[in-house]
Amino acid sequence: MVLCDLSPVVEMYEARFYPQKAINFLKSNGIPSGNMFNSYGWGGYLIWNLPETKVFVDGRTDLFGDELLIEWLKIVSAQEGWEQTVEKWQIEWFLIEPHQPIVTRLLEKQWKVRYQDEVSIVLVRDDTPSD
Repeated sequence: MVLCDLSPVVEMYEARFYPQKAINFLKSNGIPSGNMFNSYGWGGYLIWNLPETKVFVDGRTDLFGDELLIEWLKIVSAQEGWEQTVEKWQIEWFLIEPHQPIVTRLLEKQWKVRYQDEVSIVLVRDDTPSD
């Protein structure tokens, strides 16, 4: 039996669908301090790759309950009351897809782009230091 090395395929898939480059950037340049808001689909990936950083949400929906998921959706889609929810959870930085509606709203509120590629964007409050 011949086994093939799937590492290049996995690497390519990871780079296309997960914030691999953003994580490498953060590990090299400093992870922002404070609470992070993350893409729902990336929670498990972030737990694995940034174990020192607490995720806002991940795929274990049974642990979080509907209220938290509704608040996550309110923020990511920039629905009315999103700013109050960001303050409630004391979110200091975002790691999400650049096409999400909240990105435009954060930029309007003077949040700073710390990193961006075709898959992900890291936004921080103007006054958020790095660790």
